[in-house]
Amino acid sequence: MVPRAIRPLQDGCFFLIEGVILIDLENCKKLFEEYINDYDMNNFKMRLKKDHTFRVMNLSKELALSLNLTEEEVNIASLIGLLHDIGRFEQLKIYDTFDDNNSIDHANLGVQILKNKNYIKKYVKNENAWGTIFTAIENHNKLVIEDGLEEKTLLFCKIIRDADKLDILDLYRMGDLQIDSDFGVISDRCFKQFMSRQQVNRKDVKTRIDYTLGICSFLFDFNFTYSFKYIEEHNSVMWIIDKLMQYTPHERKKLIQAKEFIQKELEKRGQKTC
Repeated sequence: MVPRAIRPLQDGCFFLIEGVILIDLENCKKLFEEYINDYDMNNFKMRLKKDHTFRVMNLSKELALSLNLTEEEVNIASLIGLLHDIGRFEQLKIYDTFDDNNSIDHANLGVQILKNKNYIKKYVKNENAWGTIFTAIENHNKLVIEDGLEEKTLLFCKIIRDADKLDILDLYRMGDLQIDSDFGVISDRCFKQFMSRQQVNRKDVKTRIDYTLGICSFLFDFNFTYSFKYIEEHNSVMWIIDKLMQYTPHERKKLIQAKEFIQKELEKRGQKTC
């Protein structure tokens, strides 16, 4: 007989260890693979989102470890990373776009999918963890995190937001997201937000360069020292700005200001401790 302290529960993705629920991440990944197999993985965008999902899961884990969280908390953060974009696959299938403004909020859709027939129960049976997972997923793509959250739930919201943004920036740097040549000009409102250390509001985006500058403005929403060090080591934001300078010489003056501003922000924020 397997001792109670390490006895696996037969139909769930967790183990009972001295009364503590620990998520079985390997089984969770298999369940997620089974779920997305119902979608067309020959579609480049579907594969892109699948790969993004597993990278964000790993980044969430690394962020949680950097904060010296418990094993259970690290596993919850990892699971949130795995499930944060589960709504993207259905969004792409129905609307053929990742643009929430012209389709549906993919984070809210993801929570609906997880709640439908208690699908979340396949990943973790402990209902006490569900609210935190749902709230973190719902908040991962919003301009700001909702007010009034319990401290631990807020922490998981911050972890998934940082992990998601880090990988999106990496996608640009690695060239998986191609930068178009038709950029237009930087809108005054978006530039003002950027230079005020604000994340650019997508509702104010008018041009492709606005959108790309908005990606760079992720920098101002990072929460942890790990994230700033990661950005510096991978040169993600600077790479995007340098590329924009190549393609939009008419906006070189503003982009030089933005680059200098980013460097100062990295130097200042990168020294902070969590």
